[in-house]
Amino acid sequence: MTSADHPVPQGHAILLAAGLGRRLGAGANKGFVHIHGRPLLSWSLETFARHPSIGELVVVVAPGSESRERCLTEALAPLGLQERVILVEGGERRQDSSLRGIEALPSRLRDDPETIVLVHDAARPLVSAFLITRCLRALAENPDAAGVLPALPVRETLKRVEESWIASTIDRTGLWGAQTPQIFRLGPLREAHEQALAEERTVTDDASLLEAAGHLLRIVPGDLENLKVTYPEDRIFVERLLRERGAP
Repeated sequence: MTSADHPVPQGHAILLAAGLGRRLGAGANKGFVHIHGRPLLSWSLETFARHPSIGELVVVVAPGSESRERCLTEALAPLGLQERVILVEGGERRQDSSLRGIEALPSRLRDDPETIVLVHDAARPLVSAFLITRCLRALAENPDAAGVLPALPVRETLKRVEESWIASTIDRTGLWGAQTPQIFRLGPLREAHEQALAEERTVTDDASLLEAAGHLLRIVPGDLENLKVTYPEDRIFVERLLRERGAP
């Protein structure tokens, strides 16, 4: 059976937009920093909203009424998504925000361990519909996998640095840089979150939670343009790509 023979399953997207953007120099919630004339959040949100295999949409913003109001007026209203999006406030850590997004899903989905959830960093505005489809199809093709995530093999030579001095060189063989969306079956994902809470463990992405819990995860090829806006130069590069694409 080829990949084309596997139907693309329906998934439900959780967009994490609660970051403060300190390294970006935003001085405010990163999701509302304008990229090419629009809030950063709105670019990936529109891609997920238009995807035919995406059902529920949850957007997680920073705590406080100001963030909720800005999301409604600056990101949701221009796209006509006020009624479709479930808006929820995030937590102190990324994994706390992810868990709050999961808990905001309708009960019919939360109670089904086979529900498929896509967790995406809103700071990756150039995620493509093709990449979303690739990840969803890969999960359907690998029933033993608890999740699928896009990644790219590390290209640069890696150096461990201590106080600006090179301490050692790290073998990059087998090393990949993880991206989002990361796609999971909800049952294992919730169990992994609960285990991390019990162990008071902090991680940088949801895949790490499932790895620690012993679940199998599958890698698919990521996208070079699916970069994360972290530093000011990232913002400049994304705006250039959007102009080249003729984005309005």
